[in-house]
Amino acid sequence: MLMKDFPKSLAATAHTDSRLLAAALDASSNGVVITDHRLPDEPIVYCNKAFESLTGYKRNEILGHNCRFMQGIDHDQVSRKILQEAIKKGEHCQVLIRNYRRNGKLIWNELMISPIKDADGVITHYIGIQNDVSERILAEEKLEEHRDQLDEKVRRRTQTLEQSESYLSAIVETIRESLVILDTDLRIVDTNQNFCDFFNYSRTGIIGKKFFDIGNEEWSSADLKNLLINVLPY
Repeated sequence: MLMKDFPKSLAATAHTDSRLLAAALDASSNGVVITDHRLPDEPIVYCNKAFESLTGYKRNEILGHNCRFMQGIDHDQVSRKILQEAIKKGEHCQVLIRNYRRNGKLIWNELMISPIKDADGVITHYIGIQNDVSERILAEEKLEEHRDQLDEKVRRRTQTLEQSESYLSAIVETIRESLVILDTDLRIVDTNQNFCDFFNYSRTGIIGKKFFDIGNEEWSSADLKNLLINVLPY
C-alpha cells in the first residue's frame, strides 16, 4: 500500500466500523438512543429499531427531541431528577422510569445511561439503553395486591377470633358453677372465676398445666382420670 493511500484506508475502515456498530445496535433487542451532549437540550441523534418498536414512534419523529418527550405530562418522577443530576455530573446512572408509547400506553423502562467521551476526556454524547420491564412490574403489583388481600383476610379472621374468644370468655364468666376448660391433652385452657375462688387457685397459675397436676393431687383420683380419659368425648 502506498503512503498516499493510507488516509483513504483509514477512512474506509472508520466507515466500515461505523456501519458495523450501527448494524450491531439495530440487532439489539433493547432500545438504544444516543444523545448529543454538546447541543442544547441534549437532543437524540440516533435510535435503533428496538427503540422504535418500544415507543411506537418512527425514527424521524424521535431524532432531534430530548428523551423526556417519552414521559408526556408525567413529569413528577423521582427518576427524572436522578437522571438530570447524573447528566449534570457526567456520571453513569440506572433508573426505573415511566414512559409512554405513541398510543399513550404506559411502559415501565429500566433505563441505563452512560457518558461517551472524546480523546481528551470531554463528554460529547450519552448512550441510553432501555429495557421494557412492564410485565415484571405488573406481576409485582398483582403480587402486592394479593398480599394486601391476604393481610386483610388475616386481620378480619383474627378480629373474628378475638371477638369469639371474648364472647366465650363472657359466657364462661356468667356461669355460676365452677367451670374448667381442658384441651385434648387435659391441659387447662381456661377457667371461670368461680372455679378459682372455690378451689383457691390463681387463674394465671394454672392455665397451661395438666389438670391432674394442680393443687394437692385432689384431681388425680383413678375414677376421675378414667372419666376424663376413657369416657368423655374429645
